Amino acid sequence: MIGLESLKLAGFCLSVLLLVACTIESEDEGDADVQGSVVRMLEESAEAWNRGELAGFMDDYLESTNTTYIGSTGLLSGYEAIRARYAPLFEPGASRDSLRFNDVRVRRLAAVEAIATARWILYQGDTVTGSGPFTLVLRHTSGGWKIIHDHSSSDPAPPQPGDEPGPRAPSSTRVRWSPDCNRAFRTSCSPRACTAASAYRCAPPWRCAGRKTIRRGDACI
Repeated sequence: MIGLESLKLAGFCLSVLLLVACTIESEDEGDADVQGSVVRMLEESAEAWNRGELAGFMDDYLESTNTTYIGSTGLLSGYEAIRARYAPLFEPGASRDSLRFNDVRVRRLAAVEAIATARWILYQGDTVTGSGPFTLVLRHTSGGWKIIHDHSSSDPAPPQPGDEPGPRAPSSTRVRWSPDCNRAFRTSCSPRACTAASAYRCAPPWRCAGRKTIRRGDACI
């Protein structure tokens, strides 16, 4: 005969299972709402970028010293450091291509946290001038969803006509294109690798957002 304690235990287990099932169901139902909110947030961010409004673009980030960003410049900690990274692109006369976001996918991690993956696209008319994937960790606040961590990468530059195939110089490293178009990053590129056009090339003639050449002739700049 089943004892009272066994019945209580069975009832408790059933309650836990029902609670877990309801929680999973509610999270699945809530993912669509989170997806829509984050997509709208990124659309507004791109619109602010295209209008040249730094404040509107930075509004996506949680204004906190704990907000972080990882990109071509390495790790940045704090809202102000991230703002300082983007600020030169919004100065009067600064060169900045149009921005849009594609392939946005969001899933909720907890009641107030979510993770999003997407792609950023810089373009001029029908020409894509830069692109890459990124991951966002978001937190829901009284002001809506905010980015607490941003990890952005750049797609490899496609081969350019006229690039000569050949062995890479042991001491050379390819120039990496920076999405903020402020500088070219070059490490350990020996003068021989940069100047001996018939043997090695430090990098293909990539262009920063279709405007600034980051290699002049056979010299790395």
